[in-house]
Amino acid sequence: MQQPTSILFLLFVLSALSCQSPTAEEPTDATYAKWHTVTLSFEGPETSESAEENPFLHYRLITTFTHKGTSYQIPGFYAADGQAGESGADAGRTWQVRFSPDAEGEWSYQVSFRKGDSLAVSDDPQAGEPIAFDGVQGRFQVTASDKTAPDVRAT
Repeated sequence: MQQPTSILFLLFVLSALSCQSPTAEEPTDATYAKWHTVTLSFEGPETSESAEENPFLHYRLITTFTHKGTSYQIPGFYAADGQAGESGADAGRTWQVRFSPDAEGEWSYQVSFRKGDSLAVSDDPQAGEPIAFDGVQGRFQVTASDKTAPDVRAT
């Protein structure tokens, strides 16, 4: 009886892993739909909302998304355990960025992740020091939305 339980547990773990957002260690060859939210998750330094080096002030995550010569610089955020909205966690090592692509085709991204004193409020893109997953690059495909009116993503 022990073996079927182990197999079910293994299948559960594998299915949960396949539903996660991409991380800095995973290639991002995923496909998303136009106007649907793309969430990229990265594993960075362990910290908490009450840490002396505040993750909201002393770190800066900017991801540049590019498609056919058009680029968007999207700020990311500290996400504690990656599920803080559901778990209530205030500590962890997950950083996320969310983006809704406005065109079909191949998109690429490049990550800037830096640390420094009051870095989040600095206008200097080179301020602070690059750390953890700084420089990570990836790409993904965007297809037509499968939504219909009245869902705004259909238009």
